[in-house]
Amino acid sequence: MEILDEIRADIRPIARRINRAQNPYAAFCVALWVLCQELSLTLALKQEALDHVIDILDGETPSKRSGLKGIIAVK
Repeated sequence: MEILDEIRADIRPIARRINRAQNPYAAFCVALWVLCQELSLTLALKQEALDHVIDILDGETPSKRSGLKGIIAVK
């Protein structure tokens, strides 16, 4: 999936900065906040997307709408 490869290429430098930060948790929170600020989506859509990601992290199967179905395997 081309978009996945492009996003991974863009995210890797950010992930390196977060991983090397003195406080990675805070750096991650800031990165998520800045990403949400840069998106031209409604607050409701941002919240829905974050809810989908939380569900996946909790072990639920990705929804078709999330775009992650078939890309990631849930344990």
